[in-house]
Amino acid sequence: MLEKRIEQLERRVEKLEIELLTLKTNNSTQNFNNNSLLNKEDHILFKEHFDKLDKKIYPVKICELRKSLKWEENRFNNVIEKLLSENQIKLIKDNIATLNIRDLGDSYIDNDGNTYVSLSWIN
Repeated sequence: MLEKRIEQLERRVEKLEIELLTLKTNNSTQNFNNNSLLNKEDHILFKEHFDKLDKKIYPVKICELRKSLKWEENRFNNVIEKLLSENQIKLIKDNIATLNIRDLGDSYIDNDGNTYVSLSWIN
């Protein structure tokens, strides 16, 4: 009786693992599609906030830009990644020792684990 229950649970776990893999694959594809189509409104808002901060400090601190926009992390990061791929912005590492923990967390970390503190507009 116990062996039968174990077999049922193992089959259920296998189905859940397949479902989880499918969801992760779909989410990855969705993120790619979201990233490849930069919303013009997001681009305009990002640039407007950049320009406002640019008048105070240059290069603009990513943490300040993130605070100014108040976007969710994925939306903000997707815009940065798209602008980078279009060579519109340049990320700058700077000295992370000058940041507090919150500002460090609000900086940008790329897929290789590099932390960028500031950015500048190229075009």
